[in-house]
Amino acid sequence: MKVLKSVLIGVLSGASIFAVTFFVTTAYKDFENKTYDLRFSYKLNQFSFGRDIEKSRKIHYIPRKVKTIDDIIIVDIDEKSLTKLGRFQTWPRIYHAKVIDYINSGGATLIGFDIFLSESDRISEIAVQLFKDANREIDEAVADSVLARFSFDEEFANTAKKWGNVCFAFHFPSRSRREISDEALEDFAYDFDTIHKIKEEEDILPPIDVILKSARSIGFANALPDPDGVMRSMPLFSVYKGKFYPSFGFQIACERLGIKKDEVSVSSNGFVFLKDRKIPVDESFRTLINYRGPSKTFRTISYADVFFKRLPEKFFKDRIVLIGTSASGLGDLKTTPFSPVFPGVEVHANLIYNILDNEFILRPDLFTTLISICILSMITAVLCYSLRIAKSVFSVICIVSMFIGAAYFIFFYYSRWIEIVRPVYGIILSYVATTIFRYLSVEKEKKKIRGLFSRFVPNEVVNRLVREPTKLALGGERKELTVFFSDIRNFTAMSEKMRPEKVVSILNEYLSEMSKIIFRNGGTIDKYMGDGIMALFGTPIYHSDHAFRAVKTAVEMRKSMITLKDKWTKEGKEVFDVGIGVNSGDMVSGFIGSKERLEYTVIGDNVNLAARLEPLNKVYDTDIIISENTYNRIKDKVIVMEIEFVKVKGKEKTMKIYEVIDLR
Repeated sequence: MKVLKSVLIGVLSGASIFAVTFFVTTAYKDFENKTYDLRFSYKLNQFSFGRDIEKSRKIHYIPRKVKTIDDIIIVDIDEKSLTKLGRFQTWPRIYHAKVIDYINSGGATLIGFDIFLSESDRISEIAVQLFKDANREIDEAVADSVLARFSFDEEFANTAKKWGNVCFAFHFPSRSRREISDEALEDFAYDFDTIHKIKEEEDILPPIDVILKSARSIGFANALPDPDGVMRSMPLFSVYKGKFYPSFGFQIACERLGIKKDEVSVSSNGFVFLKDRKIPVDESFRTLINYRGPSKTFRTISYADVFFKRLPEKFFKDRIVLIGTSASGLGDLKTTPFSPVFPGVEVHANLIYNILDNEFILRPDLFTTLISICILSMITAVLCYSLRIAKSVFSVICIVSMFIGAAYFIFFYYSRWIEIVRPVYGIILSYVATTIFRYLSVEKEKKKIRGLFSRFVPNEVVNRLVREPTKLALGGERKELTVFFSDIRNFTAMSEKMRPEKVVSILNEYLSEMSKIIFRNGGTIDKYMGDGIMALFGTPIYHSDHAFRAVKTAVEMRKSMITLKDKWTKEGKEVFDVGIGVNSGDMVSGFIGSKERLEYTVIGDNVNLAARLEPLNKVYDTDIIISENTYNRIKDKVIVMEIEFVKVKGKEKTMKIYEVIDLR
């Protein structure tokens, strides 16, 4: 029953945590994201990555699906390039055309420009006006013709078109400043029938028309990070005017794999399918990025070194080349789970590598999270309900530690994100709820024990039972005990001669004195039977010398009666004698009765025998009679006189009985 209650507490605690956090995500989401970041940091610190990834894979037991991580190269517009070639904003696009020619002459597979080319390559309007102001004698049409020669958009576009392997990035701005042709864009869009609810973008800003026409493909490069500013995931698609546009990294990966648009599909259960690959996504088409390491994990080369041809052309053979920037002034730096400064182009490189390598991080699903919360909460409740406080605290610490360790293990070896925060919430709530319930149950049990025994046993016995309730066999227990019966002789005749209030007064005084003696010797008063007393020795607190304690009680009661009779005689009250019967043997002790009323008592033949011995005192004119069973246990401690063999009512066999004279 206790186990069932604790299981119920655990399940309810876990379900409560899940229900509350399902509607109040702020209660756990930020904390959970931080545990995700810590797992990445641990993974990064404990194992080798980057160009050492082959060694890491042996540890991972993950089969290699592409050659090496060096199949992706980043040409970085870094501080060195800006120093060598000047301010980026003044670079003519003939630079990019020259770089495309050189990279492709080495046999590159794809080139991706992570640079927004949404404006024409021309000198600034301020410079144009300054030129015209300084040369007013030149006709304006002639001036415009001269200045137009400063644009290299055509040369750049022709170079890209010649090679046919250049992919360009675009972005979704909050507001566009130029007219866009939807027809030109739709050639790059996907059509899906999906139940995913994605917020449509308000505007789009692709490369200028001449460059757009030369592109092999395009993909958006801007993506919002999580609310805390960390880029943990990237959307594979965004929607503009009902069309699905791919992300920059996703589209390059598709181009590398030779996957056409009609070979891409989406499912309602959270996956994007690319032939034999399936990419896990959330309801916004975002997939977690399985970062391969810190910045510069992918082979990174300065743009200036490529521009000035400082490395051999064959270096680019059969490789994907991404052109982007890490220069701080160009504003393409992101925050990742393990780095506050991470080039945006490397985010795309990681996504491309994940798709090519078919290795993704699976998000936690609701069912797995609910099951883990409930199971851990249930285990916590069962352990805490059955263990002492110190051990239960230790067990909670162990459960939390082992679960966190398992979550780290699964994340690293199986690339699966198992939630930590909500299950830990469940463990804590389960512990608190179980502790409170246990405290209330214990207090209720203590109150019950005090209510049942405070009238019949000494306070110290009650306190011990409260401290050690296991000593109380609530379900019944068979053991060797001693039972004691006493009765006032001729009480009925005496009470008829007295007024009721005097009967009650003298009876209360007698019972009070006798009860004190019983309690003093560790006995339990089973019940008052009018003028009689039934007392137990050896239960509920067991004493191995229960037989001696019972007989000692009888002797002391006899001596106390002498004192009481002298007192009553002086007060002019009626006096009486008491007969006592004692027997020892096996009996069943426990709570007996109905749900409405229970009594702690003993039953069995040996109880009946003690009850039969007490009336024999009238027959043999004695005060205390004990059975042979009792005598054999205390023969060296008492002085007795053997009476005879008697056949007690209800018994077939005769037995020897003894009168107790005194204690030795």
